[in-house]
Amino acid sequence: MAGKTVARSSGRGLSPLFGRPFRSLRDEMDEMMNQLSLTPGSEWGNSALVPSVDLAETENALELKTDVPGLKPEEINVEFIGDRVRISGEQSEEKEEKDKTFHRLERSRRSFFRVIDLPCAINQKEVVAEVKDGVLTITMPKSENAKSTRVTVKG
Repeated sequence: MAGKTVARSSGRGLSPLFGRPFRSLRDEMDEMMNQLSLTPGSEWGNSALVPSVDLAETENALELKTDVPGLKPEEINVEFIGDRVRISGEQSEEKEEKDKTFHRLERSRRSFFRVIDLPCAINQKEVVAEVKDGVLTITMPKSENAKSTRVTVKG
């Protein structure tokens, strides 16, 4: 980089223009590191799953879908923290079966979590979450301030 000057940060933080993308990147890195940390006695990839998420927006609501195969509604948690939704869950251990000798037992416990930034404010009191056929659907109505309004332009 001969002849180029690299500006150093003054420690005051990033401007609002750059703050959100870097915060999102930092959050994703934190989540990845949490997923990679192993608990004692667990094997690589066995301790937690990272479910894929679809987040769609309509005029009046946000709709989030994620696969949660085999989980019951009581094993799933949905929590709102500021402008984020945190989805987590843990599948209970299966009962040990008598008259069987297990040579490998990997399906006994599954857990997951995801934290997703929401693109707009929602009305948390009207959120509906339901599981059907292994898919969790969370419908989040937008707050009145987040809904778009059309303005007629006069000429």
